[in-house]
This record gives sequence, structure tokens and C-alpha cells, in this order.
Amino acid sequence: MVIFKIIRIVGFILVFIFLAQLNAKSIEYIWRDGERLQTIYLNVGYIAEIQNGKQVKMMEVRDPKLKSFLSKGFLPKTHSNMYSEVFEEVEGGRKMTLPGDIFVEFKEDLDEKNIRVWADTQKLTLHEKINSTRNIYRIKTSPGIENIHLANKLLTQSEIKSAFPNWWRESSRR
Repeated sequence: MVIFKIIRIVGFILVFIFLAQLNAKSIEYIWRDGERLQTIYLNVGYIAEIQNGKQVKMMEVRDPKLKSFLSKGFLPKTHSNMYSEVFEEVEGGRKMTLPGDIFVEFKEDLDEKNIRVWADTQKLTLHEKINSTRNIYRIKTSPGIENIHLANKLLTQSEIKSAFPNWWRESSRR
């Protein structure tokens, strides 16, 4: 009898912990911004719908399965290419998301031909050159957290001077 009570109490505690995790407001996430480490917070309570690659529509997450995916740091494949996770610079602060694309600055000694060869070997698409005096290009990517991982990975390569995701940040009218 005592064993059944203990099992019931432990089961209740485990369910409580699971539900608390699903309802957690945000999760700390660290990414590299050049040489600096930046702390941002993944907010599992929201998801961003990316419209036409530019416009962002924030939506509250009500589906427990989707919230569970978000709490693990990724979206299900059914949401790729159209949605992104939502982050905050500080907990409860301004929302930001990743609508797609990464900005990459290549070292000065690389010319456009070498940069295009590099992109081909990396299986990346150069979207456009951003700055004519510096080797800054926009690389085409899908929306989402993978932009942070890719930017961090690119920073480890000898051809790259800097790499950072294209952040969309929430703004308000004055």
C-alpha cells in the first residue's frame, strides 16, 4: 500500500515537471556574434510565420506537441521554410526571429570567383553582394534556428572574417 502511494506521488511529480517544462516561458540559448558570446532566450510560447521572406507574423503556440518541439530547440519538419522560433534579448523583452539568410564577410584576399567556388563547395547559395568595398555577401537560407548553427560553423572557416544571421526584431511605434 505504501509503495503504491509512493509510486503515485512520484508519478504526479514527474507529470508536474513535464507540464512545467512545456509551459516554461523561455530557454537560455547562447550564440556567437563574431568573437563575442550572446545570450538570447528561446521563447517556446511563440512562433513566427515568415510571409514572403520578409514579413513576420507572431503567433502564440497553443499546441502542446509544437511547444514540446520548441522546448528541444527546433521546429518539426512540417513547419520548416515558413516558420521560425522566437527569441528575446532578455526574458520578457523585445521579440526577435530568424526569417532566413546569413550575412558573411569574407577575408579581403578572396575575389568573387574564389568566393563563388567556396559557396559551391559548401553547397550554399550566394544571394547578393551587400557591400562593394568589402567582401560582404548575403547567403540564402531557410528561416529558423539553423541560421545560428550555420553562422557559428562558418566562423570557424579560414575564409570567413564574420558571419551572423539575419535577425528580425520587433519594433513599436512611438
